[in-house]
Amino acid sequence: MKKLYLRILSFVVLISVFMLYSCSDEDLNLTLDPNSPFTSATAISPVGNVCEEVRGVWIASVYNINFPSAPDLPEDKLKEELKGIVDTVLSHNMNTIFFQVHPASDALYNSDIFPVSEYLYSDGILHFDPLGYMSELCRENGISLFAWINPLRVSVSPAETRADAKTQLPAGSPGLDDDLCVFYGDGKLYLNCGNEDVLTLVANAVDEIMSRYDVDGIVFDDYFYPYPVADNSGVIYEFDDNTYYDASNKKMSLDDWRRNNVNNLIELCYRTVKSHGSDKKFGVAPFGIWQNNDGTNGGSDTSGMEAYNDLYCDASAWIKGKYVDFISPQLYWKCTDSAAPFTELAKFWNSLTDGTEVELIISHGLYRYDNDWDSPSGELLRQINAARDHISYRGSMLYGYAALEKNASGASNDTLSAFSDQVYYYSPSDIPKDILFSSFDDAVLEGDSVIFSGMSNPDYPLVVNGQNVTRKRGGYFELVLTLQDGENIFTFTCGDALKKVRIIK
Repeated sequence: MKKLYLRILSFVVLISVFMLYSCSDEDLNLTLDPNSPFTSATAISPVGNVCEEVRGVWIASVYNINFPSAPDLPEDKLKEELKGIVDTVLSHNMNTIFFQVHPASDALYNSDIFPVSEYLYSDGILHFDPLGYMSELCRENGISLFAWINPLRVSVSPAETRADAKTQLPAGSPGLDDDLCVFYGDGKLYLNCGNEDVLTLVANAVDEIMSRYDVDGIVFDDYFYPYPVADNSGVIYEFDDNTYYDASNKKMSLDDWRRNNVNNLIELCYRTVKSHGSDKKFGVAPFGIWQNNDGTNGGSDTSGMEAYNDLYCDASAWIKGKYVDFISPQLYWKCTDSAAPFTELAKFWNSLTDGTEVELIISHGLYRYDNDWDSPSGELLRQINAARDHISYRGSMLYGYAALEKNASGASNDTLSAFSDQVYYYSPSDIPKDILFSSFDDAVLEGDSVIFSGMSNPDYPLVVNGQNVTRKRGGYFELVLTLQDGENIFTFTCGDALKKVRIIK
């Protein structure tokens, strides 16, 4: 038998008596009551200004993955394919499309800035406008439509030299301007966001789409600085942006300077979208691992490539800076993945967005049903059900339209199961502006840890000793605190509420 001593203080004023708690094996199972009397329902509006759960699919045009199925198709065939996408979305009880219209500094829309995409027409002439037609279809059918932009990619086929890479580009491509681009070790060209002209170019693309088309907003994917590539000796190629870094007077480290460049790009594009109306939305779908937890950085309990250090993509800064409306991390792993479990990452991104106005719309790797995952049946349903329990979660986007369309390994069946019933999200109203622990009976000593449960104001993040705590819908929390021998002090804050917990082990 172990003994646990607790004191809870509010604003350093003692509010509870010193008490002794003993726990046995029977005490270790915790439950939270979803029908707590503290909750009352009011609708929250997620992306698209609708109160229902966001349920959508990514439609990729690069390499002719989803649309169009091939270049140079006649107009009637292009319309047929777009109608087929909308019909598939509706038949799966979905309501949102992320449509890739700018895959590589090109356009599947009417643009005065970028050349017509080679994936649409090889002659460089826009004979049919896919974005315009998709917008009409979505409006007719009550579907939210977001224009998906890859902001910095220029060429997609590897080349031996910069000159060879430029021969692949159509007239009018920004990749023909050596000052705007970097030729990376993977043999591809990328816009250099250390150059302010590049930021203006990308923002102009955003503005052009928002000005000309009836879309709900813009979404960027995970490509910023290129994914690291190594040479034959295993050495990572360097991204050659030294000229612009030197011109910055090196007031930051190179890594921080690159992250700041991306941050400036995101903020500029956010403001550009908002200039077209406060109801218009801007979001980003970053690589699923922000940082692996090293004990000090607040990252996730994962191991793998990091967006923060490898792509210079700091989604945490965008969330804190309030220049994204939603974040759609690409969590393309199974719940049971050893290096990057979906459940751990969903919990992490929930904690990052909890208490902010940024909505969490998770991107799921449905494409992995097609060839990557053994026995994938039921995986999507498990993931979505787990995500729905989180306070910041507002919906899911599925990447892998082909797997959905052909029901690869039951992908369509799982999608139908996950989206069979309509789901709405509710926020407690008139709740106490306090941090409420369920009861002292819910403080359970288990080895060197103590488990607490309770609720706090969902309008503000719950922070314990400086770290955000992931919460469930309604502001409920259940957390494990590690104990050291002797006195342990845990400081809980939520908005103006403050409580301290003193535990003597």
